[in-house]
Amino acid sequence: MGMVNQYEYDCNRETRDLGPWLEASLWASYPGKCSQCGYTICRCPPVLASTLGRIAREIPPESIEVLPGGPLFTMHEALQFFRIGVDEIRIADKSMPVTAKLLHQIRDSIGEAFQKLRQLDDQGNVSLHIELAQVLSNLKELATREQITQEAIDELVGTLKKMPSPTMQMLIAGLQGLASNMFANMLVKAIGS
Repeated sequence: MGMVNQYEYDCNRETRDLGPWLEASLWASYPGKCSQCGYTICRCPPVLASTLGRIAREIPPESIEVLPGGPLFTMHEALQFFRIGVDEIRIADKSMPVTAKLLHQIRDSIGEAFQKLRQLDDQGNVSLHIELAQVLSNLKELATREQITQEAIDELVGTLKKMPSPTMQMLIAGLQGLASNMFANMLVKAIGS
């Protein structure tokens, strides 16, 4: 409130109507969550691959002092050197590029699977439920750090296929509820085949 009043005073504004505009502008710029990972408390790795690429494109080439022999890395070499995850994953014979949207969908799918797993009574094999919870937790951590691997995806599909039928049906029903989630749809196809 004080900032709005000071701004209006500094601009010699007669009308006092900037409050809602300033509040809306501030919320649009800082929506209360990270724009990359979507969490209230940011869980992104220290330097995202998208940030590295943006920084490399924003630096004018003439401002870089080039030593004899040229720069240390080309843009392509730098991205390869600093890459921490795979560029694409395969699920149910379909390749999907690893993007921020896919990583968000993976985290959503894992959250839904955890919810369904918590709803299960102690029916079925408890050790399999624990194994699935560990696999889901590991995959969520990898997705949060943008270090997703094909091995982690294959481990999830393999663990889901080992689940007893009632457990698998409940998980499939939960994942099918995420209709717009491409990862969840591909996961359902993979464990259904």
